[in-house]
Amino acid sequence: MPRVATRGFTTLELLVVLAIISALMTIVIAGSPKAGGEQAVISVAMTLERALRRAQMEAIQNNSTVIFSLRWGGRAYSIGTKEFKLPNGVLVKSLTSPTIMFGKYGESLGNVFTISGDQNSAILEVEPLFGNIHVHLVKSTGG
Repeated sequence: MPRVATRGFTTLELLVVLAIISALMTIVIAGSPKAGGEQAVISVAMTLERALRRAQMEAIQNNSTVIFSLRWGGRAYSIGTKEFKLPNGVLVKSLTSPTIMFGKYGESLGNVFTISGDQNSAILEVEPLFGNIHVHLVKSTGG
């Protein structure tokens, strides 16, 4: 029986085209300055959260005081005597003091840090007394 030519696309052809369009859209969105700036803020916020938790755990494990400090105008931080650089393009500020001290039980006096990019920001809070650490992302209001 001869095969009759039909018009249109097969399901497989449509799926391939949709996959290509999805991949291109992901590349375009991820490469936009707004998405990159937001990602940088999130990355720095998570880095600082891990660093604060590390300082807190060192204090508990070593049964001693450990100091976390913002350095070089928020472009770096230190835990004890070890210094770590933060990526460019993101500004980190402390609302109280650039230094936070964790006691041997993990307690602290608390602190609040702001992490700002071009259009996005985050707030990193260290609670007084128990030293619980929270990150709050602030969405951009501009378009």
